[in-house]
Amino acid sequence: MNSESSASRRMHVLQQQVDPSHTHEQVLSTNFTSSTQSGQVNLSLRLLQVDDYHKGFLQILGQLAVVGEVSFDQFKKRLEEQKKVVPQTYFTVVIEDVSKGKIIATSTLIVEMKFTHGCSRVGHIEDVVVDETYRGYKLGKRVIDECKRIATEQGCYKTILDCSEKNVPFYESCGFKKKEVQMRYDNH
Repeated sequence: MNSESSASRRMHVLQQQVDPSHTHEQVLSTNFTSSTQSGQVNLSLRLLQVDDYHKGFLQILGQLAVVGEVSFDQFKKRLEEQKKVVPQTYFTVVIEDVSKGKIIATSTLIVEMKFTHGCSRVGHIEDVVVDETYRGYKLGKRVIDECKRIATEQGCYKTILDCSEKNVPFYESCGFKKKEVQMRYDNH
């Protein structure tokens, strides 16, 4: 197979998959139950919404990294910016415990548009966290699987992420392979 026909095929797939009328909110919304130590829990897997500010979204991120002070207006503006930057670029997946109105897991997929590999796309998974009281119920795998599904739907030829050494076994159980080395430069 020559690289020109391979690149043409990828571009054709991308053109078919990117529909500007297809909004973030239409991508997913799945309700399911999960068994926990306290019984059955009604959960909803969906994309981040403005009201999730009041459902503890920033607090769940705080279990992963320093969030800082973020007002509702700042949160709303950032979410709007993410949706406007390039349609179909940012996908923040959340799981809500519907009975408590609380966000209990999240992960973000960022779709990068490349010049390499025939102008293809690469998915980057970031900010994966499950509330400490809900860990052990495969919710982390659920948000990762949803990000992988969206990446495939968006025409990504690969999906990558960075993680600490202690989390490698978890991501391997989600189908990821250890490859190369992450480098970092701190701008501040």
